[in-house]
Amino acid sequence: MEKIITSNNSDALNFLEDVQNAVNIYKVRNALEAVSNAVSDLTKNFHLKASIYGIMSIHK
Repeated sequence: MEKIITSNNSDALNFLEDVQNAVNIYKVRNALEAVSNAVSDLTKNFHLKASIYGIMSIHK
């Protein structure tokens, strides 16, 4: 009986570890997506400002 309980505990711990790893991967993926979106927004903003500056320079 003792061996069955130990085996079940081990399986449960392995399952919980797998769940934790999946959650961590999901969190990392979301964090990377947020960084990617922020960089994309900054790039768009930079290009917009550069375009406006270029237009303003032409009209001087």
